[in-house]
Amino acid sequence: MESVLSQTNWQGGGAFTVKAETMLEEILGKPALITQSCTAALEMAAILANVTEGDEVILPSYTFVSTANAFALRGARLVFADIDKSTLCVPLSEFERLRTDKTKVICTVNYGSNAQDLDGIAKFAAKEGLVFIEDAAQSIGAQYDGRPQGTFGTFGCLSFHATKNLGCGEGGALIINDDSFKHAAEIIREKGTNRSDFMRGEVDKYTWRSLGSSYIPSEISASILVSQLAEVKKVSAIRVSVWNTYMDALEDLTKIGVLLPEVGSKVEHNGHLFYLVTRSSREQARLISHARLHGITLASHYQPLHLSPMSQRLGVSATLPNTEYIAQRIVRLPIHTNLSPEDIAKVVSVVRAFFL
Repeated sequence: MESVLSQTNWQGGGAFTVKAETMLEEILGKPALITQSCTAALEMAAILANVTEGDEVILPSYTFVSTANAFALRGARLVFADIDKSTLCVPLSEFERLRTDKTKVICTVNYGSNAQDLDGIAKFAAKEGLVFIEDAAQSIGAQYDGRPQGTFGTFGCLSFHATKNLGCGEGGALIINDDSFKHAAEIIREKGTNRSDFMRGEVDKYTWRSLGSSYIPSEISASILVSQLAEVKKVSAIRVSVWNTYMDALEDLTKIGVLLPEVGSKVEHNGHLFYLVTRSSREQARLISHARLHGITLASHYQPLHLSPMSQRLGVSATLPNTEYIAQRIVRLPIHTNLSPEDIAKVVSVVRAFFL
């Protein structure tokens, strides 16, 4: 940080931007461009996929709004898919069911760095001529079938928001799994200009070449991200340890109908979040209130996008029973690198006391 603050030029595209992207490529095995946010990466992916008005995009309703906004901003028709109650991810069968002649993009969300059918979904997209965008916002350091998550789609999108395993306040990255898109992605990130070529000395001036926006982060953000990326294995190990402690201590709650995360055999997750699913919406609210009385903050999560006021304005509707079931019952437990063994034990004790 001191190094970058001592400079007079903090705009993006400098030495720390290059360093962060080099480190990401070492982690992912694929080129990546850092962005101001995962939202920016998703919007870039939508532009690169040439999503236009009337194109259909299949995506989960159980996700953060950025996943949908990226395509709605391009005039796409959103087609919301249901999730599997065990993984909270959209299975291949949903994409197969919803695909039409107007479908251009299918978008997965790796919930909490869990994932389902990524290899099958990638094969399906290739067979059908679809662009596959993998929203891996929560997945830095996680793998599926021995490959980094975010590298299965045409594009992958990562988040480095402060709430993620690695954060630089606000930040993200676009993973480019098809090298033919790399130069176009650089232009889109730099407001639609070939400024990146200019910065490398490849042209003597730059100009407007395509649609784009200001998606590149400052060197200050990039410098923080460099220090964070160096800790990816350490951070994942700590969080997975907390996750495992919760699972071991709460596993017997499944005997009374409480659902816990189910991680597929091909998934190596990063411990981003741990949740349980209560038996009713009333029980969800009661558990959160019970924990608050003991000084512990528990939280629900996404509200289904297909039931939102914005979806009503767009004329989008769907029947998604699993999505609604989960949203009304899910409770997330605290998980981060600063939790002490005593903190974890208290969370476990309070949760168990509520149910048992």
